[in-house]
Amino acid sequence: MIKIQKKCFSLIMVIICIVLIVSTSMADDGLKSGDVVAVVNGTSLDRADFDREMNRVMMQILQRGQSTEGLDASQLEKEVIESMINRELLIQESRTKNIRVTEKETNEYYEKFKDRYSSEDEFKQVLTEMNLSEADVKTKIKNEIVFERFIDTQFVRKVTISDKELKDFYENHPEMFKQPEQVRVRHILLKVDAGATDKEKALAKKKLIEIEQRLKRGEDFPTLAKEFSQCPSNAQEGDLGYFGRGQMVKPFEDAAFSLKPGQMSSVVETPFGYHLIHVIDKKPETTLALNDVEEELHRFLKQRKIRDDIGVHVEKLKKASKIERYLER
Repeated sequence: MIKIQKKCFSLIMVIICIVLIVSTSMADDGLKSGDVVAVVNGTSLDRADFDREMNRVMMQILQRGQSTEGLDASQLEKEVIESMINRELLIQESRTKNIRVTEKETNEYYEKFKDRYSSEDEFKQVLTEMNLSEADVKTKIKNEIVFERFIDTQFVRKVTISDKELKDFYENHPEMFKQPEQVRVRHILLKVDAGATDKEKALAKKKLIEIEQRLKRGEDFPTLAKEFSQCPSNAQEGDLGYFGRGQMVKPFEDAAFSLKPGQMSSVVETPFGYHLIHVIDKKPETTLALNDVEEELHRFLKQRKIRDDIGVHVEKLKKASKIERYLER
C-alpha cells in the first residue's frame, strides 16, 4: 500500500513544536561566537536550537525503527543547519507580507498551548527551564501564526493536482499500491527465557503440548489463549490481528503463512518461547484501486509539489541573502 508521510501546516502542531524547538528568529546579541551555528542576513541561529533540532531528528529516526549506528553525523548536522537556514529565510520573508494577527488569536492559541500541561505550576516550570517569559511565548506564537499563513497563502493554496496527474502517477507506480499478502492469527505463547536450562525448556514445551491436546479434543482456542498465553495478546484471546511477511520472527511467520484458515500449527519454537498458532483468516496480495487511494494520493502529490515549490523558492532566497555557516564544534 502507498506509504505517505503526512505533513501538514496545522497551527496547533506548530505551536506544540515551540516547546521542543525554540524559534531561531530572535536577536542574539548576547551570544558568544561558539554559540552560533549560522547567521542569516544578520540573524544568528544559536547552538541551543541546533542541538534541540538534532535531538528531534534523532528521535524521529529511532521512532521509525531505524538504527543510528553508522549514521553520518557530519552530514546530518549539515542537513539540520540547512533546514534551520531555510526556515529562517522563509520567516524573514513572511515578515514583509504585512500579515495581521490579532491579540485575541494569539491568546487563544496561547491557552491551547498551556492546556498541554497538567497545571499552571508545571507550565511555569517549563518556561523557567527554557528561560522564557509568557510574553516570549506569545511573541513566538504570533510569529508562528504569521509564518503558517505565509506558507498557506504563498504555496499551499496555489498548488492543484489534476485528475490526469493522479491517474498518471497511479499507473506509473503500481508497486506503491500493492497490498501484500496478510494473515490473521491467534496464538498461545509460553515464554522461555534466553538463559533457560534444557529442563525448563522441556517443561514449557510439555505444558504447551498438553494444551495442544486439549484443543484437538475440541476445547476453545480463544478461551485457552486467554487462560494460558503469556503474551499481552491474551487480553484479546490471543488475537494478533493481520500482519504481513517480515513483521514477525521467521519461525512464527513461516508457520502462520503455511496454514489455511481454521488450521492450527504444532508447537513452534521462537526466541520468545513456544507457540501454538491458529489461523483466523488470510488475505491474498492485491492492488488497491485508484478510487480507494485517491484521497490519500491527492494529499501525497500536493504535499510533494508544495515541498518542491518551497525548495525552489528557498534557493532563490539564498542567492539574494548573506548566509554564514559555522559547523565546527
